[in-house]
Amino acid sequence: MFISVALFAQVALKTSFVESKFALEDGDRVAFYGDSITAANEYTKFLEVFVITRYPELKVTFHNAAVPGEASWGGPLGRAKDRVERDINPFHPTQVAIMLGMNDGGYVSYSPYLEEKFRESYNELVQRIVRQNPGVRLSLIRTSPYDNLTKSLTGERPTFAKDYNEALQKYGEVIQQVAKGTKAKYIDFNQPLYDLINESRKKDFVASRALIPDCTHPSVAAHLKMASLLYMQWNGERLVSELEIDARSRKVLSSQRVTVTMLGPELKWRQTENSLPFPTPTDTTTQFFTGIWPFQETLNSQVLRVRNLVSGDYKLVIDGQRVGTFPAEYFEVGINLADFETPMMARSREILRLVEKRNQRAHNRWQAIRKTAPDTLSDVLHEAIEPINREIGQVLAKRPMVVSVTKA
Repeated sequence: MFISVALFAQVALKTSFVESKFALEDGDRVAFYGDSITAANEYTKFLEVFVITRYPELKVTFHNAAVPGEASWGGPLGRAKDRVERDINPFHPTQVAIMLGMNDGGYVSYSPYLEEKFRESYNELVQRIVRQNPGVRLSLIRTSPYDNLTKSLTGERPTFAKDYNEALQKYGEVIQQVAKGTKAKYIDFNQPLYDLINESRKKDFVASRALIPDCTHPSVAAHLKMASLLYMQWNGERLVSELEIDARSRKVLSSQRVTVTMLGPELKWRQTENSLPFPTPTDTTTQFFTGIWPFQETLNSQVLRVRNLVSGDYKLVIDGQRVGTFPAEYFEVGINLADFETPMMARSREILRLVEKRNQRAHNRWQAIRKTAPDTLSDVLHEAIEPINREIGQVLAKRPMVVSVTKA
């Protein structure tokens, strides 16, 4: 899967993990509002999994009200005024994340006229949400980029204006200004993804085109990057856990977000994790991009260090499952357990599956009542997803695991 064993630990030693308060609170209700990029339910899904696995005791409800073709003034399902009243307000959100702009620019070069129209309609949308949902917290997002770079380098004809992303970046400045005026969080998806495209094409031009394959709609890897950007802006906990054990004394030297009890004279212990690793996608494209942008090291660190092992190779076994065989020096600097298919990772992948199931069910119920009974949105969603939430709770339940390190 991912290769970051010894290198990871050296980076992790220098990493300063987030200590600020997380943006979400128990009982929060998060609504996503946007166009087809948000409606794809990818970065939103990954964000949910981040929250569930890092904050397993936090009860947060999510609702994706995004629609393909949406703009700040509205879209296929009606004017923004009607959309907010019908598809957002009945959910009673405490937090709303908005990503718009891709369709507002008209797919043409920058226009001062379009910028002013966007400013007017976007500000009206934000003010409406604030007025009609007192106390709501906002996250305003500059849209992911239009990738005209990789097409232009191959001589292909751009789908939109060749400088369309420059226009999107200017319209993004409007979003930043509105965020400042409303004391909302401002998150930039555009520049970090554009920088990633630039960096990746230096290593593999063909592979770099896969980040945003149709130049507009991000790949899974790009959605993971977007979810990570939003999660970090929300001051999300970056550390899964960190454990350091001395092989000579059989004692725990330090531990974070994990509870440990040593078992007998052997190098064996029982540990209970406070959270779970993120189930990083294993497709080739995602692995390529997370190698350039060190996702595992910065946001998915589940470190095990064993000091003072006698030179040689050692087997790492967790709950009877052999994770791998590593030289003593790897244990010395640290192994990132999130790089491997451990029992903890298996639980995370099950949570991802359940979140996908939950989101599909919620979406179907929303579509079923959207025209006929929109005021029942909150109750309908609760009824639809509560059985799956119970399944997620069962997977999240803390489980002590026996870990051993023995000579290979």
